[in-house]
Amino acid sequence: MDVVDEAKRQERQDRDRAKKNQKQKTAVADAEQPLWINGMACCRDCQTPLDNERIGARPNAARCIPCKKIWEKKDNGR
Repeated sequence: MDVVDEAKRQERQDRDRAKKNQKQKTAVADAEQPLWINGMACCRDCQTPLDNERIGARPNAARCIPCKKIWEKKDNGR
């Protein structure tokens, strides 16, 4: 394989990696936003409305406290 072919291969790998990273960042950003149901911020996992105290503490909270604790345990268990 000559230098040009190697450079093209490397560029293709870099581009594919960048696309994958962007998709992952988008997925994470989407997952960290609350669901909006009938104009109310709701937990992404159990769909119950987030209480005012939770919204006051974290305006972009994606989960209620019980679901957040479960989510954190799952995430740390990877």
